[in-house]
Amino acid sequence: LEEGWLLLYHGVEAKTWTYRLGCALLDKDHPEIVEARCDEPILEPVEDYELSSGSSNVAFSPSSGTPNVVFSCGAVVIENKLVLYYGAADRVIGVAVGDLPGKAV
Repeated sequence: LEEGWLLLYHGVEAKTWTYRLGCALLDKDHPEIVEARCDEPILEPVEDYELSSGSSNVAFSPSSGTPNVVFSCGAVVIENKLVLYYGAADRVIGVAVGDLPGKAV
């Protein structure tokens, strides 16, 4: 991004073992400096395939997995949109798309 490095990370809520994604903007020249951090998760498990450890609705899914989990697998910026590839419940891959504020690229 023009403004700096976009860091995507996941964290877990120990009480419920729910994994969510957050993001932070790191300084362009000194990435050890955090310029901004999201106050709320940018992605959290809400869909059946993110919440469940097994589903007959998902083709070729293994019978085991970890419920209530989303984690980043990578991301690209396309036309000022963040295209985020993520794992869900340790058994499927999803994609989420969101607008980036400002000049992004």
